[in-house]
Amino acid sequence: MPATDRKQYDHRIRQAIVKTGNPDLFPKITIPDSTRRSWLRRGVADVVRLDVRDAEVIELHADVAKLEKRVAVLAAVVRLLVTLVRVTGVTLLGERMPTAKGKRRVLCAIGRAESAIGRSAALRILGLTPARARDWRRRELRTCGLKDAPPCPRSVPVRLTRDERGVIRTMVEADEYKHLSLRSLALLGKRLGNVFASYGTWCCLVREHRWRRPRRRLYPPKPKLGIRASSPNEWWHVDVTIIRLLDGTRTYLHAVVDNYSRRVLAWTLESRLRAEGTRKILNEARQSLAHGTRVNVMTDGGSENLVVHQDGDLAAVADHVVAQVDIVQSNSMIEALWSQLRHRWLYLHTLDSFAGLESLIRTYFADHNSLTPCIELGGRTPDDAYRAEELGLADRLRVQHADARVRRVADNRARSCRTCEPAQHPPPTPTLSLVP
Repeated sequence: MPATDRKQYDHRIRQAIVKTGNPDLFPKITIPDSTRRSWLRRGVADVVRLDVRDAEVIELHADVAKLEKRVAVLAAVVRLLVTLVRVTGVTLLGERMPTAKGKRRVLCAIGRAESAIGRSAALRILGLTPARARDWRRRELRTCGLKDAPPCPRSVPVRLTRDERGVIRTMVEADEYKHLSLRSLALLGKRLGNVFASYGTWCCLVREHRWRRPRRRLYPPKPKLGIRASSPNEWWHVDVTIIRLLDGTRTYLHAVVDNYSRRVLAWTLESRLRAEGTRKILNEARQSLAHGTRVNVMTDGGSENLVVHQDGDLAAVADHVVAQVDIVQSNSMIEALWSQLRHRWLYLHTLDSFAGLESLIRTYFADHNSLTPCIELGGRTPDDAYRAEELGLADRLRVQHADARVRRVADNRARSCRTCEPAQHPPPTPTLSLVP
């Protein structure tokens, strides 16, 4: 290169570096770092002439430098976002996008990126298949001006008309058809010639529009309080429940409960369901009956309970009453006992053997009768109520509660600290009067 051209070339490079303020503007040209810094420090020397073409080249170099810097920043941002997407597994593959607004934004982003990286690369980055993108675009173009009939009836000609949907709604909400199921209503609509639609279409419309059948149920009031005896041995509840062991073996627990005291009078655990279990517990329970006392024995309709009136000894002291459902004469008291026995005790242990289960039941019934106070009995245990003991327990507990409250208040007031005790002010100092 001639010396003159070399000087002009070096001058243009120096001028570009000084104008942009970037000493690393031309990394491929070997220029010492000290020379680049001196150029920036001293500036550009005055020259005699400068072609317009040379000025345009300098401006282009400056613009290229700015664009390269911007491209580097954008490439770093894109690299970070792509890494984040791959690490977190965010992709549209296999994921639903229910909102039309979200689909529209994705399609617009694909359109903007298509001119730069291509449609295939944009879809691959988003994890979107071409078929799915075409379907979204097809639905986006398939708009309709009818606000009450999406999608457009012309694009889905087999769709039910507005009048047919109105007929279906009328029949669904009609009071005279409230006792018919939706399947029967679909067939009735065809028989009447009103609407010809499948049962699935009826279900979809009812679920989509949330139509409600006029089926406000009016149940008769259920009794909240069952039979309540006024004294022990007036009503007995007899029932049997099935308890499974871990190996699947069934065991049958028979029990008789006194209605007044809620005391378990007798119980037995059998390996088979038979009338001997009921006879055994009733014969054991009737040992506590006074001479000439008759008791009402309430059982369910099971065959194992027929022994109550078939056995002559039991029939002499017991009147058999079959329990009913949702009325006062129910066996709910002993059924509540079964629920408490299972969930509060048995299911907290491992039921692995017949002997272990029998020991657990014996422990629970012993605590139930002699240890567990009952709120319906005023805090007395079933043994206390059955034997007419602790009759004034509720009043005594109420008085003791009040006394304990008084003692608690006095004890708390007697305990004080320097922070909460009242401040001790010194007595006022007497003053001398100068008036005679």
